[in-house]
Parts: sequence; C-alpha cells; structure tokens
Amino acid sequence: MGQRRIIMDANDLEAGYRLGDWVVEPLLGRISGGGRSHPLASHHVRILQLLAANHGEVVDRQTLLEHAWPGQTATDEMLRTAMRELHIMLGDTQEAPRYIVRVARLGYVLIAHFEQLEESGSATMAIDPAAVASTGRGVAQIQGFAAELRRRHVFQVLGSYLVGMFILLQVAEMTFEPLRLPGWWMTALTILAVTGIPIVGVVAWAYEITPAGIVLDPGDQRRRRPIAKPRRAVAPWLVTGVALMAGVTGFAWWRSLDQEAAPPLEAAETALRSIAVLPLVDMTSGGESGYIGDGFAEEISAQLAQIPGLRVAARTSAFEFKGKNADVRKIGAALGVRNVLEGSIRRDNDKLRVTVQLIDAVTGYHVWAGTYDRDWADVIAIQDSISRAITEALEVVLTPEEERGLEREHVANLEAYDAYLAGASAFRAAGTLGDFDKAGALFRKALDLD
Repeated sequence: MGQRRIIMDANDLEAGYRLGDWVVEPLLGRISGGGRSHPLASHHVRILQLLAANHGEVVDRQTLLEHAWPGQTATDEMLRTAMRELHIMLGDTQEAPRYIVRVARLGYVLIAHFEQLEESGSATMAIDPAAVASTGRGVAQIQGFAAELRRRHVFQVLGSYLVGMFILLQVAEMTFEPLRLPGWWMTALTILAVTGIPIVGVVAWAYEITPAGIVLDPGDQRRRRPIAKPRRAVAPWLVTGVALMAGVTGFAWWRSLDQEAAPPLEAAETALRSIAVLPLVDMTSGGESGYIGDGFAEEISAQLAQIPGLRVAARTSAFEFKGKNADVRKIGAALGVRNVLEGSIRRDNDKLRVTVQLIDAVTGYHVWAGTYDRDWADVIAIQDSISRAITEALEVVLTPEEERGLEREHVANLEAYDAYLAGASAFRAAGTLGDFDKAGALFRKALDLD
C-alpha cells in the first residue's frame, strides 16, 4: 500500500489509521504495534484523530482542548498531562520526538508517518511495520526538523537578518561614496553579510533570548541552563572587535580624504589637453546679456573642438553647471577634463568687457587669465583671441591650416548676430511651446536683419 497524506475531518478516521509503527483503532479505544497494546481514553482518541486529520500542520492548544473535552472546562494542564501520556504510549521522547512535536506558544503537530486504513479491511489488519518503518521514519525526521526550526524561530531570525543586511547594504551604497570611503569597504561589508548567514542560523538554533537573558536551548526540555559565564567571556571580544573595526574605518576615511588615485602616465598626459568651457556669467547691470555669455561659450567650444589632440567636453554637459556655484575640481571630475574655462561678460551699449580664467581642475590653480575690453563690433575677434590663448596655454602646437581655422571673418550685421545669439539661448532654455515660439521669432528676426 503506497504512502498517502490525507487532510480530512476527524470523524473520517473511525475505521483506524497507522501512525509510524502503531495502529490506532478509535472504535476499540486502543493503540497497538510491535506485539504491544495500550488502551486509549476518549480524550486520547480525539486528540490523535484531530492531529491525524491535520497531519503535518500545527493544531493550536485551544482547538485541541475544545475537541478533546467537548462541553467541559478543560485546562492547559489537562492537555499537557494527556500529551505526556501519549508520548509514553508511543515510546516518544521530548529530546528527539518522532510522533508529536510541541511548537512553542502555538500548539502541537503530528510528524509521524500517517496512513488511513481501508474501511473494508479489518481494523486490526496485519501490516508489516518494517515495510513502512524506513519511509515513515525519514518523513518524520524531516518534518520534526522543520518543526524544530520553526519552534526555535530560526526562519524568523534569518528573515530578519536578511532584511536588515539588505537595508544596511543599500544605505552603505548611498553613503560610502559621499563619505569617500575606499571601494573595498563595500566588498568587505558584502562578504561579512554573506558569511553571517550560517553564523546567525547556528546562533538562532542554539540560543534563545528570554527575560532572564540569553539561555542555551536544549530542545523541548523544561529546564534550561543559563550561560551567563560564557556570555561574559565573549563580551570583551565583541567590544574589542567593534572598536577595532571603528578605528580602521576612521583611519581609512581620514587617509582617503586627501589621497587621489594617480592616473597612468599616458592618461595623465592626455588629460592635460582636455577642457570644458562653462557659460560666461552675465555681469551687466540689468542682467539682460546672459545670452551673450552662453553664445561665447558655445562658439569657443566649437572652435576648440576642431583642433586635433584637444578633447572638449560637450556643450550640453558643460551647460549643466550654469548658475551653479560648484567647486571647479568637482566640475572637472564630473566632466572628465583637466582644465575648465570660466569667466564673465559685461556689455554697455557698444562696449564689451570679457574676463576669462583657465583653471587646472586637479590643483584648482589658474593656468591662464585674460581680460578683453573691445567694441561690440569685435565680438568675433575676442572669441578668436581667447581660443588662440587657450591653445598656447595648453601647449597645443597648431599647423598653419589649423591656425587659419581659428581665424573667422567679422560679423557683417551685428544686429542679426545679436538676435541669433538671443534665439539660440532661448531655444536651449525652452521648456514650453511658448518658449519655442519666442526662439523661433528671434531666429526669424536674425534672418530678416541679415
């Protein structure tokens, strides 16, 4: 007869059923097996029937009380006494139960091999215990182990640990980089988190936290041996370990604040000839010439990008820092360039003043600076002069053709050029359809004036 697991009404088991090596006969009120037989009281029969009907599932104490003593006022002590009697009949032990397991604060669960007897056969039909003993014992051991894991809260502790470590790793990922901690700290923390899984599981299995302190959990024994002395012995090591970890963390943090990884020699030489041109700050009294500073930055970037061997950050990337009072070293690191050009522009009718500084984004020191006081008609010549001065400061050698490429014709219609710069600035800053219409109107004006 094959092994079957049946969840049913307790009244369906009146014909009898097998529990491991035992045959339970509810109608006869007895349990027999191995040449032995024990009489069962009515509450014993009802308890076994309810546990068998919910085989492998925990049945709470209140349900057992109501089913075993219907219509009576039953107590937990009556249930504990009945369970002790059943353990004795079944030859079960509290240290290594094979039939019924007590789940702390929940109830009891039947873990032994369960098999309902055929109603057509005799209630005392002969079944060879050896035929199912091996399978039943294996199933019972697995179910007993799972029940013991639940009783000792191993699953709950491991779940809490995994959630806590996940949150800790997320926080570390967000904070380690701003704190400038070394990259290996994240790797070390991840290794510690994974290593802690089996350690936490073993500790959860072996120990239990009670109002009296941490105690050794010996299973279902009622007496538990406190481990105050071992706990006192471990405490200094824990404190020392935490202090050492904090010290190493602080030292590594302090050292990393002023240390930057040195790039390879070739990469450092290449980085020397890289630049980002930031929008020039409008210093005009009315603040209406901001678009000229944007136009200057865009024109100079376009000129420098034509020079071989000179890396120029994209305009869209450089313009992300417009209006932001950021450290030039952070700007250089964010854009991946060694040099940053910044400055200001002031327009007074037909007069124009442009001040620019070329700054080393690694050291923060000036490489070159210049001030140009010219007429508005010389706006293109100012841009050409700035581009040429940058190439000289960065020691970029230009061929005659590249020299001529930096020279552009003067603007024939300054009003049209002014309208074009205003339209380009409005187009870059457009966020609504009305802004695009404004930019389009300025472009049309530039075409009409040209």
